[in-house]
Amino acid sequence: RDHPSFEACAEFCELYDQNCFDPDYDSLPVEFFEPMVRRVFAEPRYLSE
Repeated sequence: RDHPSFEACAEFCELYDQNCFDPDYDSLPVEFFEPMVRRVFAEPRYLSE
């Protein structure tokens, strides 16, 4: 609790992390994201050197 980032971490957990474990939480099915994932991985990516 004495860490400078403690409050930010606690806020993140309350807003985004903890609700991911709620079976009654309304979320989109994984199939909803498939077209987006396919677009991202459709083209080869190159690392700049």
